[in-house]
Amino acid sequence: MKRGDFTLSTAFVAPAGAMERRVTQIWESVFDIAGLGVEDDYFELGGESLTAVTLFTELEHVFGPMPPLSTLLDCPTIRKLAGRLEQLGARLPESIVLTVQGKGRRLALFHLHAALGNVLFVRRLLPFLDAKQPLYAIPARGLQAGETPHRRFAAMASDYCAEIRRLQPKGPYLLAGHCVGGLIAYAMAQHFVGQGEPVAGVVMIDPDYHPHAVPWLHWQNPSALHIKIWRQMLRPLWFARLWLVRLLQRLRGRVLSEPQVTGLQRQRRAAVRDGIRAALMAYRPQPYDGKVFIICSAERRHLLAKPGTGWPSLARQAEFIDIGASHDEFFIGALPEVGQALENILASLQPAAAAQREQAAAE
Repeated sequence: MKRGDFTLSTAFVAPAGAMERRVTQIWESVFDIAGLGVEDDYFELGGESLTAVTLFTELEHVFGPMPPLSTLLDCPTIRKLAGRLEQLGARLPESIVLTVQGKGRRLALFHLHAALGNVLFVRRLLPFLDAKQPLYAIPARGLQAGETPHRRFAAMASDYCAEIRRLQPKGPYLLAGHCVGGLIAYAMAQHFVGQGEPVAGVVMIDPDYHPHAVPWLHWQNPSALHIKIWRQMLRPLWFARLWLVRLLQRLRGRVLSEPQVTGLQRQRRAAVRDGIRAALMAYRPQPYDGKVFIICSAERRHLLAKPGTGWPSLARQAEFIDIGASHDEFFIGALPEVGQALENILASLQPAAAAQREQAAAE
């Protein structure tokens, strides 16, 4: 049976059930082939030892500890492998919320994704946090097959807050995010408060300051016609400047490398990024009375803290922690400073969070 670039011995058979669908998604991602059937053979698809390592690594991220790679000899199809995993007690994760560190007496911190949707950066913060600090990460919708990326922060806030409440039904909640994730965390804090749930604090790690994407940090009335025209004129100049900065960083060897992605992953990540851009264009943050901590780079602070349009005009309890590095250095050389600043904030919020818990229980 000819299917794509492969001649397979079986006809296409669609997955039946959630387990087979999820395993199929992972196979498609690893092989970078869309439309695989559950009876397709691993070895007929060109699978080899290195592919098996990648496949079982991805499966382990979703289902936990895996059987030996040699399992593929007995279970070379998606259907057989999914059946073996079910026999071993594997279960699909029920929540989008990922556990980075699940144990600890402190109030849990929930960290939101950035523009490309992944949350790999969150793991790099763990060494700088207290061993008793539970830490969870929330990736974007759309990175998995069958998911539709969000295009509004309000939809993200509603979705992500509901997922968090499945793990932690009552507040107070601790929220954080880097780059655009800081804006999502801010929107989520307002959503929780609107539901009557307390929020101990919001931590924004060098949030976006692009004059086109977050115009409310630059102009009092970003929707005015003359401002819209000016924004469109600034857009190519901004990206030309960004391209030049990236080029100089590459020449100096100061670029943060990103994990390689396959074609399917690249498409999904692009869809997530487009959704984030649409959300940014439509977003107009509203005033918030809760605690907001902004860990920022020197290059962004003058706009983030700008009177009249910056965060102090929206978040009345905004507190700035200036690291002094550039934005990119936040995730390279300045990471220990960023991690220590985050730990100091979390430590300072624990007594207040405990008092909020007691008050919520009394009510």
